[in-house]
Amino acid sequence: QRGENVMGIKIGNVTQCKVGTVARTNTSAKYLFMLPADAMIVGIRMFGTASDAGTSATVTLKNAPIDTGTAASFATADAKTTTGAVTTGSLSGIAFNRVGVAQRITAEYAEVGDASTAGGSWTIVVEYL
Repeated sequence: QRGENVMGIKIGNVTQCKVGTVARTNTSAKYLFMLPADAMIVGIRMFGTASDAGTSATVTLKNAPIDTGTAASFATADAKTTTGAVTTGSLSGIAFNRVGVAQRITAEYAEVGDASTAGGSWTIVVEYL
């Protein structure tokens, strides 16, 4: 039956997505987009050229509810070697949970070791119901 709730997911929902871009120069929170109220993140993908940072490079996604503004990390992606789906082991917080208020989504690049001279930018695709 269309519209029936099963395990918190409304049957008949269509997966939607929001897209943003982050670069190696975005070493502090860069606003990507607003995730609507009652959205549930079901997947995250990152595409781009791998960073040549010395030891490691990551892109961290954070959410901040519009009612409190308190940011929390919900995904970390390896920008040194990984493109494609962000594994569920690095998803937490609002991922796979319906959130009652709109969320401001930001991204931040960080690296460890020798500074990178190449890589990025990365396109972040957040899929949600």
